[in-house]
This record gives sequence, structure tokens and C-alpha cells, in this order.
Amino acid sequence: MLKPLLQRILRNYHLTFSNKGLPNRVAVYFHHLESDTHAEFRDFVSYFSEREYSFVSADAYSHPEAKQVFVSFDDNYQSWHQSLGLLDDLNISATFYANSLPFRDTAAADVINDYFRRVEHHGEQVSLSRAELKEISDAGHCIASHSHSHFDLGSLPFQDAVEEILMNKAILEKITGKPVEHFSFPFGMRRNFSEQLSNWCLSNGFKTICNAIPGMQHSPFETNNIYRTNWRFNLSLDENIDLLKVDGSLFERLTGKSPIG
Repeated sequence: MLKPLLQRILRNYHLTFSNKGLPNRVAVYFHHLESDTHAEFRDFVSYFSEREYSFVSADAYSHPEAKQVFVSFDDNYQSWHQSLGLLDDLNISATFYANSLPFRDTAAADVINDYFRRVEHHGEQVSLSRAELKEISDAGHCIASHSHSHFDLGSLPFQDAVEEILMNKAILEKITGKPVEHFSFPFGMRRNFSEQLSNWCLSNGFKTICNAIPGMQHSPFETNNIYRTNWRFNLSLDENIDLLKVDGSLFERLTGKSPIG
């Protein structure tokens, strides 16, 4: 009970005193995109479109001044494929950071079930097929690496983590027929990915590395590093926008934690 209370107090403090307004560059990530969230996703797109933001994939999220929204998805969900029509209708170019272990046409049922427990997903537990991922790529979206199995790479021996990344990259490139040049590491906090692994990725074919540290949207532009904030479907549009306005970079540097949770 004490921890949620402290987190709420800290969040409210930063919303009040560290609110810098909405930045020009916004990077958000989602997990699933099931049909019961499509209305909220449309509202999210409408909000930024009305304010003249453009929606870009990882390949184009590079200009430090342009008003851009980088839309990305993590893990592996069939709902991505089922939402292709929605993305097309909204003219959204998205980046999908995909795990390659749980493709439902290659993985056993117990492996898929264990995967969804690991990513703590409680919605529709149906993963993509390889053909569906190829269709997402062919529709013009960027397919990127999220490791093979969705382990905490920061807790693995260095070589084991490298093998997780290399296996994922090779599988995704074989499916799509395109180079995989962008990476997001599972769980997304600094403790989940070492500087050694970051340097290795940037020296071995990856252009950008995404984290998932909220409250960092006002961080200075970095060519190879993308700070993302999770868009939470259990919050209102206004609540999500408020979280994007918070500059929690100083608190994060001092404590290693996000002030907004």
C-alpha cells in the first residue's frame, strides 16, 4: 500500500512542477492493439494530427526539431495484423519490435503460453504467424528487433544476450527479406540492458536502440537512442498526454527510476 501511495505523490508532484508542455518529438509504444482499443487509438491519432504532428517509423524519427510522433509496438500479437486496416485508414507508419520465439506456426503451445506469462499479457493470447508478420512488413511498416525470447537481457551473460539478439535479427530478416536495423530491449529500463550490449548493437548493424523509460520525452535529441513512453489504454487521453509533458530526466538520472512509474 505504501509504495503505490508514494508513487502517486511523486507523480502528482512532477505533473505540477516539472510540466514542460508537449514536446515536438514524441515517442510512444503500445503492446497489443485489439479491437476494443481501436477507438482509443483513433483518439490518440486525432489528437496529434490536429496539432500538426506527423507520424513516422524508426527510419524517419531523426529530425530534432520536426513535430513527429514515433509509434511503435512491442512483443508479438496477432492483433497487430488484424489492425492493419486501421493503420492504413489512419495513414500511420508504425514500427513493430517483434519477438521471434512465439510465432504460432513454429512454436509449441506450451512455449507460447509461457511467453505470454513472461510478457504479462492478459488479453488475447494469440501470437503472429510468420506470414502475418511478412504482410505487416509488406504493408510498409518497419519490422524491428526485440530479442528472440523476451528475456531480461541485462541479467543474462553477455554472449547469451548477444545470441538472443542475433537469432531474432536473423529470423526476422529471413521472414521479411529486409534488413532489421532498429532494436528495443525487453522491459526497457536501464537495468535491463548494459552499455556493453548497447555498444555491441550499434557496432553490429543497428541504427537505433529504444528504451521504455517514461518521463523522458524532453530529453535532448540523440541520434542512436530513443526514449519511449507507454501509452496506457487504461488511462484517459488527457492523462496520457499529461504524462508525456513531464520532464523526469533529472529524477531518473539521480535515482535510476522514472518519477511517473
